[in-house]
Amino acid sequence: DSLTTAGSKQFAARGQAHLQVEGSLDAPQAHLSLSLQRLELDGRPLGTLTAVVDLRDSLRGTLELLSPSGDSRGIRLDVVAPVADFHPRGQPTGREQANVRIEAQELDASTIATYVLDDSTGLTASLSADLQLPASQLLGGLQWRDLVGHLDLQELVLDRDRVRLRLGAPSRALLHYGEARLEDLVLPIEMYRRDTDEFEA
Repeated sequence: DSLTTAGSKQFAARGQAHLQVEGSLDAPQAHLSLSLQRLELDGRPLGTLTAVVDLRDSLRGTLELLSPSGDSRGIRLDVVAPVADFHPRGQPTGREQANVRIEAQELDASTIATYVLDDSTGLTASLSADLQLPASQLLGGLQWRDLVGHLDLQELVLDRDRVRLRLGAPSRALLHYGEARLEDLVLPIEMYRRDTDEFEA
């Protein structure tokens, strides 16, 4: 079915959604696909959003946001989890773990940063992450203390009010049950100079 979010003051988009459900309460199967074009946040372009969720022997989901320019820049999130937490007669043990993988390539998050900070802000990032968390938290909300895995940051540029932070070299964050360790994180501050029309450290 087609859908629109134009009634929202924050988000606007047009797209299609498709849901297919079959099987039984003991062994349900479902497939959901969503595609949104010309997604906007507060009147600023975000790009194209696609999402697919498949529930069979396991739960598998993919979310991808591509830049408004239509190239490969953007972010992709993949989730795989045991099925017990996600159907009516499932019998979860409480120990089921979901695996989450995130890949961002030259992600331009300036629209989101500007909206959150309520001021013009540039934000670009390239990163990858492999994380594990309790599968039940995919429905009930993520808890920082339960995350395990790592995040590799290849690129990060944040600029606002003539000040810019730029990642000096690739960095890694290790997460382990509420603890985080940063490796090789260097974020030099650069200031904009009118005489050279450039940012300088």
